[in-house]
Amino acid sequence: MLDALFGKILQASKPAEEAKQISYSKLKSAREEVKESLARHILVENEATASRLISIIKTGDTFGSLASDFSIDTSTKNISGQIDWAASEHFVKDFSEAMISMNKNQLNEEPIRSSFEYHVIKLINVRGASLPSYDELSDQIRKDLITQTRNKLISTLRASAKIETSEQQKNRTKQPST
Repeated sequence: MLDALFGKILQASKPAEEAKQISYSKLKSAREEVKESLARHILVENEATASRLISIIKTGDTFGSLASDFSIDTSTKNISGQIDWAASEHFVKDFSEAMISMNKNQLNEEPIRSSFEYHVIKLINVRGASLPSYDELSDQIRKDLITQTRNKLISTLRASAKIETSEQQKNRTKQPST
């Protein structure tokens, strides 16, 4: 019965195109504040090795060949240490903080310690995070707006509901009328 009620209410509350456009604009504004980084890294087991690699890279050796030879990160070792575009929240805290503090084409000066061991990082580039087009997100935005409408309805119904236990109902019916 509740499903039928919600179905009717949600059918009647289909989000207008304008509401979907406004929601997309808010998503877009929020996403523009997020930065994505493109970087390379070499993960090693100790600080001394990381320091030595930083010195070698500064003298002109190629980052990619050193990543292939020394990195213990099997997911990036064979691709020159390349980490694809990602927002900082996708990385462990120490790694993320180091990348945020770096400039484009900068190599970290000191090894970065994280829960994975020690990193040598080269920040290649930074950009504003991308957002799929309105057409690509339109259906998801519609579903999100319907969910918001449903949740507001549930909150309203809960706030106005009077719930009695069976004991309270018995006591109420036993009371003499005046």
